[in-house]
Amino acid sequence: MKSPFPTIKFFDGMSGYWVEIADARPTEEQVNFVKEKISAGGLVLDLGCGNGRHAIPLSKAGYNLVGLDFSLHLLQAAKQKAAESGTKVAFVRADMNYLPFRDRTFTAIISLDTSLGYFPQQNEAIQMFREAARTLTRNCVLLLDVFNLEYMLQQYSKTCSANVKPLYFRLLTCFPFLAGLFKWREYRSFYLLQQRSVTENGDKLVDTWVFRDKKTGKITLAQHVVWLYSFSGLEALLRKVGFRMEESYGSYEEQHTSQIRSG
Repeated sequence: MKSPFPTIKFFDGMSGYWVEIADARPTEEQVNFVKEKISAGGLVLDLGCGNGRHAIPLSKAGYNLVGLDFSLHLLQAAKQKAAESGTKVAFVRADMNYLPFRDRTFTAIISLDTSLGYFPQQNEAIQMFREAARTLTRNCVLLLDVFNLEYMLQQYSKTCSANVKPLYFRLLTCFPFLAGLFKWREYRSFYLLQQRSVTENGDKLVDTWVFRDKKTGKITLAQHVVWLYSFSGLEALLRKVGFRMEESYGSYEEQHTSQIRSG
């Protein structure tokens, strides 16, 4: 039976919902971590900046930033948010695998919220690292935040593929009137059900989401899929392009993000 609910394209297709989800995340904690690890001097690139939730408060704190993302809708949201807050940030739409900047432009690059996981192919990450190494000044920092593969394998069950949807999504597809029976997470303009799992071969994290719009009652399905990297595998990729791992953490309280220095 074909679902009566359209599947929306991630980020651009669901940018309104995504902005609310992103804004509910621990932004202040992440920004404080960046401020502890990177000085305000020089020029910083925020790779995968999304709706600017890191770039804008960092700019307010005295950092000179360029925010780069491929999603036109999220960049529009970032520009609007910056204008409303009176903050000047240069937002650029581009592919992070082909950075439109000269060599040795940035004194630091940050990539938060596992932006590394959204490439069509997992091995494309090495091209992004080459571009980061090219555009960083010598002996400067790449601050990289990714999901930990080993931790995710411990926490979440495996599915046979990224396209498998759990039973309650199929029930909602066939019987929309059952929506009131489920425990939804509430956001400003919608309710959310979420199930997280790992693909059978352990290379991807799959978030299956159903949105129920508060205004229209419309139910929409989406899958949020990101590549997972082991610590040793990620370190090996970085070494190939001349980075060296100096620090790694398990959370933003000095435990979660890796700091990598260019050669």
